[in-house]
Amino acid sequence: KNELLQTVTQVFDVVDVNDKPYDIIFDPAPINEDSSAGAAVGQVFVHDRESGDNANDFLCSPSACPCVLADDASGKFRMAANNHVQLNVNGIDFETWSPADTVVSLQCSDGSLNSDPQTFSITISDVNEPPTALTPTTAAITEDTGDGQAVTSLSAEDPETPQTHTFVLVDSANGIFQTSGSLLTVNGSGHFDFV
Repeated sequence: KNELLQTVTQVFDVVDVNDKPYDIIFDPAPINEDSSAGAAVGQVFVHDRESGDNANDFLCSPSACPCVLADDASGKFRMAANNHVQLNVNGIDFETWSPADTVVSLQCSDGSLNSDPQTFSITISDVNEPPTALTPTTAAITEDTGDGQAVTSLSAEDPETPQTHTFVLVDSANGIFQTSGSLLTVNGSGHFDFV
């Protein structure tokens, strides 16, 4: 039995389907505590197979793939021009800050489809702040108090602990008082005549 075979060539067109952006890139810089609103955090980039540059691993420009903060950490951050993330509040305090307070979620779009949200943590850096309060203890001195006699002890409150403080007199009452470590002392004798 003879069989006849016929070969048919079929051409298929591959139709491009828009894929959503993927792999958000965001490397946030640490923010110093007490920074002002508008402080730069970093720029967001995303990949997109249709809108991206195929010579650069499909990296999409901010104008072609704008991004938004899907979660702005309760308003602490904002999106600015060209996919730049900025601080949106004044004065985040390191001493009361928790890393969970500064987690953001980013989402980017190619104009038709949105990327999956991705979360990123932004770090707050500690800054040495000045003491907030100088606290002398109440004291009285007698007339003719001797040189070096302690009048009161000094202490300070400081957001950063532990800290060593140095006390300096801004006004020594014409040289009558001086500091010695954390003590306010008499500088010389015979200055205090009660009569």
